[in-house]
Amino acid sequence: MPKALAVVSLIAVTLVSCATAPKQVPESQVRFEEASSLLTSMQDKFRAVYGDVGDVMERIAVLYAHPGWVEMEQIIRSSTANTDTSSEDIALKPDTGEALDRWTDKWGESGEDKYLEYLNLVEQCTFLEVRRLALRMKLRSVEIKLVHALATETASGRGSQHCGIQKALDELEDLEKQINAYTINDLGLYEPAVSASL
Repeated sequence: MPKALAVVSLIAVTLVSCATAPKQVPESQVRFEEASSLLTSMQDKFRAVYGDVGDVMERIAVLYAHPGWVEMEQIIRSSTANTDTSSEDIALKPDTGEALDRWTDKWGESGEDKYLEYLNLVEQCTFLEVRRLALRMKLRSVEIKLVHALATETASGRGSQHCGIQKALDELEDLEKQINAYTINDLGLYEPAVSASL
């Protein structure tokens, strides 16, 4: 009887220790799951930025298509007397107001309003560019996590997460191409043709 009790006790201790011992999750899996979660979040943020850029690009296209845009662009390009871009105070040339008045007379709408519309678009492009560049920086941290997970997975010899990690790296590369498709031209506006698509 004491032998049977000892065996039952041993079985009970073994079952309890097996049940309470935490299962060790491979480091590569932890890093992969973290990176995948970040990548999904970044894709959602990119879609939001992409939608906002699309809206601004439509407004830029309308501005460019305006019959008086060619003259307005000339006014914009010649409107700063101070060409030192490091200066915080950029003064308008005295004849800019006259040029905007002539534009108003020729095109039958306010040249000042059209100039302000342009400046508003520049401001929106600047804010979007900050968001876009922040996404590019976050891409680097996700890429580092994925590459580290891939290296850890390869070194461990398991390879069970290899395909998933490689797929995430491919998605990351596609997202990077889309993010890098945007450029700001010398007027401070996004280029009208964006090759990125989701």
